[in-house]
Amino acid sequence: INTIDKFTYKNTNIYTTIVNLVVVLFSCIIILYTKMYYLIILFPLCILFVINKKYKFNHILPIYLVGIIIFGILSYFSAYIMGYDAFDLLAFKYNDSLNLAIDDNARIADKNYLEANLWAFLCFLPRALFNAIFQPWFPKNPSVTMLFSTIELIAIWIFIFVFLLLGFKKNLKNKNLFYFCFFFAMINFLIIGYASPIIGAIVRYRSISLPFLLIAILSLCDKDTMKKRMKIMKMKINNK
Repeated sequence: INTIDKFTYKNTNIYTTIVNLVVVLFSCIIILYTKMYYLIILFPLCILFVINKKYKFNHILPIYLVGIIIFGILSYFSAYIMGYDAFDLLAFKYNDSLNLAIDDNARIADKNYLEANLWAFLCFLPRALFNAIFQPWFPKNPSVTMLFSTIELIAIWIFIFVFLLLGFKKNLKNKNLFYFCFFFAMINFLIIGYASPIIGAIVRYRSISLPFLLIAILSLCDKDTMKKRMKIMKMKINNK
């Protein structure tokens, strides 16, 4: 993000521009050969990040929402644009993973099959997000592995809740960074929920999204506000 951000600086010399370009291209190559769909998510978000940074819009959220909607429409017509259907690919991967999980008796988040059409994807959207963000849950899948995964998940959400409770501020200093990280995390969570019902795969894939979500949450918090609220809490506890 920092490297892309530097492209918006006016007083950047040629050497710095070339170095930044090499870093971006090298990063894209690495992402391309590891998880290509990360590059597909990052590409439109990076364009929106640079546009908002360059033109300094007062209302950034509508720009991101319009950009994501356009990206969604292009995905819907991907069969005509790029020669393959994005819905078909995700549904095939999801159903294939579900069949393998059932055959191997693996732990799964959802036993329902996914149809390759827009209405089925819209109906499945809440469950896809829920599975990607809140699975696994130990009482539903009792095992040592699931216990540690559940503890990790609870710890993350306690961390998020405490930071928002103590340090939340209304005026964001860097809205562009917040929306970039937030939407990357949410879109990635959505793709994870659509791509795999296997709990082990969900936990593994989710590890990329969580740092972006935490960066977005931390950007909502203010250190001084947190200190003041903690002092107030200590005073109330001491008075009791």
